[in-house]
Amino acid sequence: MQQYNILSIVEKVNLSGSWENAEKVLNQVISQSQRPIVLSFINAHGFNLCHSDPEYFSALLNADVLLRDGRGIEMLYKGIGKNPGENFCGTDFIPHLLRLRPGARVALLGTRQPFLEKAAHELEKIGLQVVLCCDGFQLSEHYAALVQSRQPDIVLLGMGNPKQEKVAEALRQELNFPALLINGGAIIDYLGGKVARAPLQMRRMGLEWLFRLWLEPRRMFRRYVLGNMHFLWRMFQVKRMVSATGKADAANGSLQQRAA
Repeated sequence: MQQYNILSIVEKVNLSGSWENAEKVLNQVISQSQRPIVLSFINAHGFNLCHSDPEYFSALLNADVLLRDGRGIEMLYKGIGKNPGENFCGTDFIPHLLRLRPGARVALLGTRQPFLEKAAHELEKIGLQVVLCCDGFQLSEHYAALVQSRQPDIVLLGMGNPKQEKVAEALRQELNFPALLINGGAIIDYLGGKVARAPLQMRRMGLEWLFRLWLEPRRMFRRYVLGNMHFLWRMFQVKRMVSATGKADAANGSLQQRAA
């Protein structure tokens, strides 16, 4: 991955100031399209993956709406002098988004039984029609055939990144009907009761990652401890690149003025 490319992801993120604004942006994109629409989120872990996985990087760059998730990305934008907007933790924002669509036909792709079925029941309680459940361990071709046969309004992917983003990109290319494809990380695990949420105060402080590290130290050590160190270094690199770009733009503007 060439370093300068990461700035295209930084510029891609929709820094909405509120959930309502993000909903308006998403609804506008949906209303103007007759093809599948992809909603994705980027956090510090995803930002790290962009540096090592070109397919994942491309999938995020192709998302129709990309929202910021977590304090790490908030720090990144503040570091380059941009208002980071609202935090869109997918585990909170996605259920909110689904409640606004009562009666919608939903496909769940991710996790495994019995959590998949439990998640389906939770969504049915809020008025959604779950028309398809499939575990998160299949190939993209398998999901495409299933989703095409059921034609849901919403496809909720809960396979974790980078797989779900790559599957969503494949679905967008294969499906011939409009649908909202949501990359939800561990959302189906949360809905199905497999993973516990952090206490509310920890979530408000942006420390849910610490709670997950406490629950699953072996699994999450690389992602949150080593990953956070890598992220801080990459955040510093982005700040330098943005600063260098700004100086170059200023120099070009000065030269153009002199030429005029």
